Formats: sequence, structure tokens, C-alpha cells
Amino acid sequence: MGRVALEIQGLLDDPEYLARATTLSDRAAGQNVAPLSISVAAALLAQYVSLSVAPGGIGDPGPLQYILSAHHLDHLKPIAAPVCMYEPPEPLGDSRIDLSGSHELAVSARRAEQALPLKLRLLRALDDFLRAVADGAASRAA
Repeated sequence: MGRVALEIQGLLDDPEYLARATTLSDRAAGQNVAPLSISVAAALLAQYVSLSVAPGGIGDPGPLQYILSAHHLDHLKPIAAPVCMYEPPEPLGDSRIDLSGSHELAVSARRAEQALPLKLRLLRALDDFLRAVADGAASRAA
């Protein structure tokens, strides 16, 4: 929390303040992380391309670990606990454990929507369709 005041004052970006800093952690606070951020973005883009294009016929490389200090990429063996309820050997679909529970407001909104007369539901669907067509025509014209 002590660095919040320094950040607000702009001292962590001030080269003169960093030159006068007495502790290593104070000097390290102003390091530029932009190259690291770009490196992470490039790695994510490469993984996305790998998953969507599947170069060499391999789409999912599995878990990866990149060690920045050694510039080394490791393929990790996926480890799943045999009793883990979230990683079963076969998909469970709708019989899985519900992690979020019931949302009473959403349930009542769905019931209210289903209770609307058929004529009103059809008119809403027609309105949604016409709005989508108009938005599509407007985007093509622009």
C-alpha cells in the first residue's frame, strides 16, 4: 500500500527518484513491463493460431510452460486426479455438478417470458428480425 502514494505522485516513473532509491525493490518498481506484455500477447496469438489452424495436423499442444529467464518452452504432461469431480474420464453433460446454483430472478424472468401470449411473442420475434435486417443493411451501406 505504501507504493500507491508513490504511483499517484508519479515517482515510480521518475528516473531521478529511481536513481536515488535505496532499496532494490524501490528500483525494480519502475521497470518497464511492456516487452514482457508483448511477449505474452505473441505467445497467446501463437497458441490461438495453433488451436484454430492446426499446423502440422496438431491443433491442441496440451499444457505449455514458458520459462522467460531461460527462453525455454516445455510441454507438460497433463495430470488429472482420478477422483477429481471436474475432470471425469467421460463427459457428463447435463448430469455434471452445477457450480453456480439456481438464479431465482432468471428463473422468474424465463417463466414470465413464457407466460406472454403467443401473438406478443411472435411480434417480438418479428421486431428482432426486422431490427437485425436493418442493422445489416446499415452496416453494408457504411
